[in-house]
Amino acid sequence: MNFSTAKRADYLKLPHRDWDKKSNYESLIILKSSHKHDSGYAMMMVIGCNKGVPVEIAASCPDHLQIKCTGEFQVDCSYSCGAIRFHSFSNQKFTVEEALSSITIRVK
Repeated sequence: MNFSTAKRADYLKLPHRDWDKKSNYESLIILKSSHKHDSGYAMMMVIGCNKGVPVEIAASCPDHLQIKCTGEFQVDCSYSCGAIRFHSFSNQKFTVEEALSSITIRVK
């Protein structure tokens, strides 16, 4: 799946990770969910990628992301569906913690 041309429907076909797991990825894609959280904000889908390929939906319930980082990462946005990608050119790893309404993502 190519990030610049992938459609929303492509991401929705990915398997879902168990909510209580922590997972490491080489990059992340954030996509607005079609659901509204009780807070009034949109829920987001956090999609984990390895070797440039989306592997699973790490979470589909958060309305808030807390990103803790010790290095740098890059962010770009696909024109095809408005997905936002977080990635690193220096082999940083993105750890997505448990899928709650607020999710912590650690970048190391």
